[in-house]
Amino acid sequence: MTLKEDAGDGYHGNYGVVALGGFGANVFRINALYGYNGKISVGDLIDTEPGNMAGVVDDIRNYINADPYTFQNFKRDSRRLWTLPLVNTLEVDGRKKVLVVGFAEFLLRMLKKKWKG
Repeated sequence: MTLKEDAGDGYHGNYGVVALGGFGANVFRINALYGYNGKISVGDLIDTEPGNMAGVVDDIRNYINADPYTFQNFKRDSRRLWTLPLVNTLEVDGRKKVLVVGFAEFLLRMLKKKWKG
């Protein structure tokens, strides 16, 4: 599963990212590296975060790839294990509200410039 699209692969400026607790690349970086500490529930409306944010992705890639674990041997506190909101769609123009329909845990591995879960 691709969790964030590469440049040119997004939909009208969206690349699979949502804005939690604010907008912009720095908020995305903080949430990705340290987790989002707010509360999100099924039925909430959250904003998409348009823009590719390539520099942030490089930081996150380095952070995740510093964790030596794999699917076969990961620990529950692995920085590769993320709980993410599932939304009804990411095919919206620019910053728009999307509906949270559930949550899923992903064990991330970053392949070249693709995010995979």
